[in-house]
Amino acid sequence: MLTEEERAERMAFLTRRQLGIGGSDMPQILGVSNWGDALSVYHSKTRPILPEDIEGDSIHQMRGNTFEPLALDHYKRKTGRRCARRSGASHHPNYPNVVVSIDFDIFADESRDPSMRGTGVGETKSPVSSVYRRVYEEGLRK
Repeated sequence: MLTEEERAERMAFLTRRQLGIGGSDMPQILGVSNWGDALSVYHSKTRPILPEDIEGDSIHQMRGNTFEPLALDHYKRKTGRRCARRSGASHHPNYPNVVVSIDFDIFADESRDPSMRGTGVGETKSPVSSVYRRVYEEGLRK
């Protein structure tokens, strides 16, 4: 169960997402998603936000909420980079109909190798178990 503050943050996030097309929408629009199609994106952008959207208790949302902080901690340990979680959706400065949700910011570090000095952003994904099984059986694609 979310607090009132968390509920308000989630509502603001979902409202911003409805104002543009994001990375999760593109596979559906292009017809290559198992989770929906262009019409389902249209409906998600035009329908009212429902209480169950705000609670965010679907298995996919729970998986992301559980694993994204772990992925960030792993990245920080593996690279030694300073990072901070970012929440919310932002609109691209040049393309206002493009919405981005970035999971964490990576800070500059002049003491590092030149290829690892600059700032950056991170996006984590928490795939379904069938993806883990396929990677285990077939390895990572190059």
